Amino acid sequence: MTFRRLAAVALSTALAVPLIALTASPAIAAPVCSSGDGKTCYWSGQNLTGSRETHSTLRNACIHLSDFAARSAWNQSGYKLTVYETASCGGHYQSVASGGKINRPTWTIGSFKLT
Repeated sequence: MTFRRLAAVALSTALAVPLIALTASPAIAAPVCSSGDGKTCYWSGQNLTGSRETHSTLRNACIHLSDFAARSAWNQSGYKLTVYETASCGGHYQSVASGGKINRPTWTIGSFKLT
């Protein structure tokens, strides 16, 4: 092999390696919220990202999320979930059927109720 050919192969390999490194990306784990009677999950970030808090509760009880500032939720309870802006199930609210997900970009979830 001549010096020019060897240099050309080395150059093309050197240029291809960074391109491969730029296109390879690690897999992102899907959020998990197992289903069950009264089971709901809350995340600190939008789109089920960040820290997670899981609750199992009875229907028609207003549950305060205490010090957890949730921005998204996944309802796996088997019932309708309503999330509220305040700690006492008041203010702005949003409801979703079982299996549904909620994203709150403008206010955090302060409490919730299953009905």
